[in-house]
Amino acid sequence: HNFFRFRATTSSRLGFLPFLQLVKCLQHGGKGPQASLLIGSEMDAEEMNAAAVKSPMVDCSLALCKLELACIFGDYVHAGEILLEAPDILKVRPGHFSGCRFTFYKFLASAELAQKTKSSVWSKRAEVSRKQIQDWIKDGNVNCDHLWPLVQAEHALMKGKKSSAIKYFNHVCEAAESGPFLQDRAISMERTADFFHNEGNTILAVSCYTKSRDLFEEWGASAKQKRLSHKILILNRLSS
Repeated sequence: HNFFRFRATTSSRLGFLPFLQLVKCLQHGGKGPQASLLIGSEMDAEEMNAAAVKSPMVDCSLALCKLELACIFGDYVHAGEILLEAPDILKVRPGHFSGCRFTFYKFLASAELAQKTKSSVWSKRAEVSRKQIQDWIKDGNVNCDHLWPLVQAEHALMKGKKSSAIKYFNHVCEAAESGPFLQDRAISMERTADFFHNEGNTILAVSCYTKSRDLFEEWGASAKQKRLSHKILILNRLSS
């Protein structure tokens, strides 16, 4: 009985550690030259080595946290590397909300990489993730509804449908005005700002970046908030 209680306690602690490291990175920027990235070696070695066996739950939590941080800090190349090595969360933790979170960031990274690399591999990955999210919404999964406007916008952009992308990104702005999940509203506004910035609409881009910064600040992501504040300052100087 004591053995299993120890295992359960240890497993819970190890499963929580990646999220603790995520918070540290979001608030303080993490450690090392790539401060925004969550890497396994930054975890507390003593805690991680306390497990008697390798934990699939820890692997899934670590992969999700690493992927989310990479997308939040805009390092989509690293996000792609994470995806290539990540466990199949939908199989390891079927029905768990983390599967929805992981699939969303998988879509976001894949769509971005499909545009940057023109690779059909990443395009197909984005399509599969989009279809999975769409199916969940049809089945009534409440964890996905608020993500759909951004998924539609990014998908239209990936397909080269600029007029549709503009329409959907405007929907993203409306959807991000209220609701839970501050981090999702924040990244949605930042992706919208990136789009309008690339389109040359600096005024609208700065407005969206400002909204994103405020949401990240409210969420407690101080390191991200400072990055966006710096970007807004530069854009305002360039446009003045």
